[in-house]
Amino acid sequence: MANLKFYKPSTAMLQAYMVNFNDQSLRENDTCFGEYLETRQLSFDNICSVLKKLLTIEDLSKMDDYTQLMQTNVSVTRVDGEHYEINLSHTEVYAKDVLKPDVDELVLVPNASLLEMPLPNPLILAQMPHIHESLNPRDNKRRHVGSIVQVNNTSVIFEYSTIDLINLNKKWNIIFRSPRIPFRLMYHALDLLMVCRTERNYLFAIPNLANQLHESDCFEDFNLINTQIATNSEQLQAVKQIVNGPNSLAPYIVFGPPGTGKTTTIVEAVLQLCLLRPKSHIIVTAGSNSACDTVALKICELIENNVRFADQKKNVVLRVFSRKRYEQGLENVHPLVVKYSNCANDYKNFNSLKLKKYRIIVSTLCLVGLLALNDSDVQFTHVFIDEAAASTEPETLLGIVGVKNAACHIILSGDHNQLGPFIGSQRASSLGFGQSLLERLMLSRLYQLDASGNYDRTLQTRLRRNYRSHPEIVGLFNKLYYHDELIPLAPTMKINMAAKWNQLANAKFPILFHNIYGKTCRKMHSRSRYNQQEAQVLSWYVRILLGRGIGGGLSVKQQDIGVITPYLAQCELIKQIFIERGLFDVDVGTVQRYQGREKPIIVVSMVSSYTSTTFVTNPRLLNVILSRAMSLLIIIGNPVSLGASKDIQYIINKCELHENVLGKKIDNKTSLQG
Repeated sequence: MANLKFYKPSTAMLQAYMVNFNDQSLRENDTCFGEYLETRQLSFDNICSVLKKLLTIEDLSKMDDYTQLMQTNVSVTRVDGEHYEINLSHTEVYAKDVLKPDVDELVLVPNASLLEMPLPNPLILAQMPHIHESLNPRDNKRRHVGSIVQVNNTSVIFEYSTIDLINLNKKWNIIFRSPRIPFRLMYHALDLLMVCRTERNYLFAIPNLANQLHESDCFEDFNLINTQIATNSEQLQAVKQIVNGPNSLAPYIVFGPPGTGKTTTIVEAVLQLCLLRPKSHIIVTAGSNSACDTVALKICELIENNVRFADQKKNVVLRVFSRKRYEQGLENVHPLVVKYSNCANDYKNFNSLKLKKYRIIVSTLCLVGLLALNDSDVQFTHVFIDEAAASTEPETLLGIVGVKNAACHIILSGDHNQLGPFIGSQRASSLGFGQSLLERLMLSRLYQLDASGNYDRTLQTRLRRNYRSHPEIVGLFNKLYYHDELIPLAPTMKINMAAKWNQLANAKFPILFHNIYGKTCRKMHSRSRYNQQEAQVLSWYVRILLGRGIGGGLSVKQQDIGVITPYLAQCELIKQIFIERGLFDVDVGTVQRYQGREKPIIVVSMVSSYTSTTFVTNPRLLNVILSRAMSLLIIIGNPVSLGASKDIQYIINKCELHENVLGKKIDNKTSLQG
């Protein structure tokens, strides 16, 4: 970490920041970006400079939120031991929306320091490390850096081991900041890419060159670990292509719409490589810990239960956690994943691990970037980047640049029709920073379908058989987002749970829309929204499902129900209602948290009512909402407000057609008067 630069923003980008990154400021003295503003196309020549500029816009925008939280004339009080607290005065941004416990820092700045070295202009530069932070702790100009451990609505608790050396009775100026590790790693990756022409060629393969490796059906035969794959031609083709060697001139993509077995396919390919290619050394990575845990669990389960791994269990897979993740606690991580991790007995430092011992390393993209930074001598043959559509291109590059060698294959898996990366800066988003590498490649000529719907199978596989959901549920997102190309194949016994539920007028269509015209409110000290009336209706559905069952003598367990809502404040409100009623095992989460997951019953609170619905009607967000349920989908919302979206109006119309709409229906004129 010591050799990772801080990447202080350039003067040009600071000037652009001062004028909200308008086009003129971004074009100035940058012909390359000026051309990008016209074409909005990345290329071999501009990728590094354009992505670095977009990354800087996102970086500075996040830093700006921290800057707005700065405090003056603040008292510090002792909580216990090494923990201390400060109270926050009102700011335009909310601390809980910005600060990350166990990651972010708080800097106590004495007046003596400001007298000698006043705060910079622009203030955003105050978040860079300062020379007064390295002074003797007893120096009255010393700036003291603490670690934030808890963020409340009006206060922050932090940890600082040597605070006894300072005077708690005096007032302080407070700077909040992020260590910006992911941003700094991405800047570093782009610096490396600038001098790596081979990797840039790999990311912009020319069609006639890439097609030099012609697809073939003459694959080496092998025994499947998951025999169900044998009946799925797309999954089988993907596994065989990866094991026998995909096209070496460009990344291989496994495009996996909801419920089509993307993770199953990837795990099979990883384990087959491990068994059949003795020299293979594999990284499996993703942007989030939860995505890494999901794929790691499937790998660990198959290793535990398959005799073919009996003699090599200990050295097959290692799930690598960061120290921060370990300190936050692994209670929510499956014990089997912990067993095969660097935290099996106690935390083992990432740099001290003997990675060569393990055939498969599972870790986040950020940690893979650190591995590349440390110039490890471990040579990898395959890098699998899962949920690749949920990461920005610079983040995905952490798994490629500095890791890939001439003999290494990159396999991307994901679905760019579902949620993409979260971009905090609207300006960066509008300039294309939210497009993932997977999406850019899938939209390029190299990966496009031809007029007959065919594609180069040495470069990609498109999964299309849905094993998760009832055909009518699949029908919604299939029609809206997949051109009716998906094939519903979930077992009848698995998906017919609601066949006799008396709340459905038409049980053959297990989708229900409940009209409710509640008030959308904004939580104090937060940007997030909630809707009390929708929360109460949702609670009623959960209670009757748990209390009366779902018909036909079928009972419903709390674990069968998933609650999804686009807003964190609504999640917190619903959780509180459930706690008051003793419902501790109904899973409540945001749409982002539910991506990649499933439940037999999904109940959705859309929240937005007589307010902007732009966020909740985002097609990618709706795709995730619609595709989580296996047997029953209940959507609660304001049909007037939500009906402004043609996609939601389509859903409401389908429910009305099958008479599965509850709650009073009022027209637009009446609702506005109300």
